[in-house]
Amino acid sequence: MRLTALVIVVALCSCGKDDKKPSEQPATKAAAPPVTADRGNYRDVRSIDELEVEVPPDAKPMERIPGFQNADKSFAFAIQTLGSSLEHKDPAAFKASMKYGVKDWLKEELLADGGWYVTHTTDMGGPPEYSLQMRRKIGDTWYKCTCIVPKEENLEPVIKACKSLRKKA
Repeated sequence: MRLTALVIVVALCSCGKDDKKPSEQPATKAAAPPVTADRGNYRDVRSIDELEVEVPPDAKPMERIPGFQNADKSFAFAIQTLGSSLEHKDPAAFKASMKYGVKDWLKEELLADGGWYVTHTTDMGGPPEYSLQMRRKIGDTWYKCTCIVPKEENLEPVIKACKSLRKKA
């Protein structure tokens, strides 16, 4: 009698299940992480906890300093907090301070947040390199975003990334 009851219980419990072998059963998926606001390609900035920046998918955090780079370093930049003592308050002051290493000034732009950026070629005795110096005011804090890249066309993605710096949502 007990055996019959056990067989009936097992039969009832297996109703509605696929007759597939365990190896044919679809794999169960692990629970998805909790859904947060979609950040797109925005990533946290190492050592500057309040900021995030939009970078290309192949960009990885730099090892020792806040910033990002890709494997071939055609996309690379560093971020630094300037705090209350604003270094080079405007592009003219920055340009005046650069007595060595600049071959040609390429571009200058004032930003809506009161910041600015300049780009230039370097003259360090080797092949030319291209540099960006950007200052951004986010909240009450000033930040510096800098890079040196091997080709002029590499500057635009870095400029875009540095302009995207923002407080975490």
